[in-house]
Amino acid sequence: MARNDPQFRARKDAIKASVACIVADRHEIGLPELKRALYNSDLRAEPLAQDGLFLAKMLNALGWRRDGTLGTGYDREPRYAPAAETR
Repeated sequence: MARNDPQFRARKDAIKASVACIVADRHEIGLPELKRALYNSDLRAEPLAQDGLFLAKMLNALGWRRDGTLGTGYDREPRYAPAAETR
């Protein structure tokens, strides 16, 4: 599917809106936590909603930046925080 395809843009905008709603009241979020929240929302059948690189780009577009990790050992996951709150 081409990136300039209207259907792709509509799917991308739906995911971006869902991500914005999920992270609106948070100070930090882990990428697996965001994937779980999207899976439990109405985007269960959307493969882009489970793509880590795509979600990282969505978070960057919303003003969130990667800021270390959450957890320790094998349970580490990327930590994202709003750009104003990054260290």
